Amino acid sequence: LAVSGTYLRVLASKANVLSQEAQVKQAAATFKQSEHQYQAGTKASIDRNKSFVEYHTQQQRLISLRGDLVKQTMQLARLIGLPVGQVLTLSEDLPAQVPEPVSLEEALKRSFEERSDLKAARLQLKAASEAHRASKAEYLPSLVVNGDYGVEGINPNKGASVFQAAATVTIPIFQGGRVKADVEQADAALSQRQAEYADEKGAVELDVRQAYVDLQVATEQIAVAIENRKVAAEILTQSLDRFAAGVTNSVEVVQSQETVASAERDYVSTLFSLNLARISLARATGQAEQFIPNMLKGN
Repeated sequence: LAVSGTYLRVLASKANVLSQEAQVKQAAATFKQSEHQYQAGTKASIDRNKSFVEYHTQQQRLISLRGDLVKQTMQLARLIGLPVGQVLTLSEDLPAQVPEPVSLEEALKRSFEERSDLKAARLQLKAASEAHRASKAEYLPSLVVNGDYGVEGINPNKGASVFQAAATVTIPIFQGGRVKADVEQADAALSQRQAEYADEKGAVELDVRQAYVDLQVATEQIAVAIENRKVAAEILTQSLDRFAAGVTNSVEVVQSQETVASAERDYVSTLFSLNLARISLARATGQAEQFIPNMLKGN
């Protein structure tokens, strides 16, 4: 989970850098257009200056995001045992597919069957139950049968066959105190294992329910983020057209660019949360080792 979460964070930082690079190009184009209009005398210097400030603001954000990407890549290298100075380049992008809905009942069923910690607690409970049963069996009589067969004589070819058989019945008449102590000790151990198993099962169910809620929330958020991203891009296109036609000033363009940048950041953040929730649910159901490599395989 730690490696996968850090890996996803690096992919999210990479997506933010790519998005910010597009924002810088857009701001550069807007500034260039403002500069030409200012030189032609069709725009005031304030419009040119606002576009200039927006362009450099986007550049500063890009520099910061690139620095974050480098640091998070170092953290990933250290986490997986590579030298911190090792240059890593992840070829794949942040997974953008929305998973098929899984019912909560199915997730809980998988977790109760697949979680290794719950399996261990179940086996400990079974062992305690068998020990408790064995302690009660000490009250019962026991039967032991012994036998011996051989050949007697000097010559093994002409020896006489001899055998011996014995049966012993043991009745624990004077062992009641010791047996009672063993039973009470087994009772206490069984009760402890039952409580541990119930607690472990409750913790597993809590993990699954929390991860399921996170996945539901992220799934709903990603739909909103996609729509918001689309609308923000349309607003920016309309603002640029209005600015080119001289209908509006650079304030509207700058605001639209900030709206697009915010929508892009929200989209990447929500996509990261969605994939992290998928990984958390896979871990909660005990299927992390099978699910995560398939989810994060290269394109």
